[in-house]
Amino acid sequence: MRDQRLTRRWNTIAVSGYDATIDKYLRGWRAFFNFMTAEGFILENPYDSVVKYKPEKRIIETFSKPQLKALFAAPDKSKFTGYRDYVLMMLLLDTGVRISEAEGIIIPNINWRERRIKVYGKGRKERYVPFQKTLEKHLKQYVEIRELLDHDFLFVNIDNTSMKVRTMQENIQDYGISAQINGVRVSPHTFRHTMAKMYVMNGGDPLSLQAILGHASLDMVRNYVNLFSNDISRKHERYSPLESLAFD
Repeated sequence: MRDQRLTRRWNTIAVSGYDATIDKYLRGWRAFFNFMTAEGFILENPYDSVVKYKPEKRIIETFSKPQLKALFAAPDKSKFTGYRDYVLMMLLLDTGVRISEAEGIIIPNINWRERRIKVYGKGRKERYVPFQKTLEKHLKQYVEIRELLDHDFLFVNIDNTSMKVRTMQENIQDYGISAQINGVRVSPHTFRHTMAKMYVMNGGDPLSLQAILGHASLDMVRNYVNLFSNDISRKHERYSPLESLAFD
């Protein structure tokens, strides 16, 4: 199982990290040569002739409903760690939080009355994410099982230490292997994409989705809308050039 997990992780890094790494180096060198030219250290900027790198836009991977059901069935919920992981996956799907944000959740930041959780996103920016009745039920049950400890972190290990991102990632990958999920990366971030997809397909608007996910701009949310909006499918059905020809 560990070998399968490492293989999946390496493939993911090889695919998703390649464009980002190239873009990072190019931006760094461009900034360096702009500085050298501006300060008069060189007369001509060699980067003036370098074409700006455009990373590939790949289809966003998400879980199907059968895959989600298989993943939620994978943990042994009769054990503390199994139920904890079950609740963690529910939280990821219902709120769309990043895994680093899930790691940092503390119980005092859960507003049970208003059903929202304060999380800290990129740059330590605070935001509130809403959750609904199904997650509320299981969160309360999990917190009761977790009991009072000498710290407030929500997700903990059996030795009462706070659960870290790496453990969360590896556990979810293991459940993906147990559930025989193929054709999609089994990771916390795929839960985030899946939440966005289902939110859009259920009629959610871009601005509220942006606020929930904590995106600084609407760019990523527009991708979700372009890919998953039912309105687009309905409009295509109405205005399809091929359908208008009335083939038999």
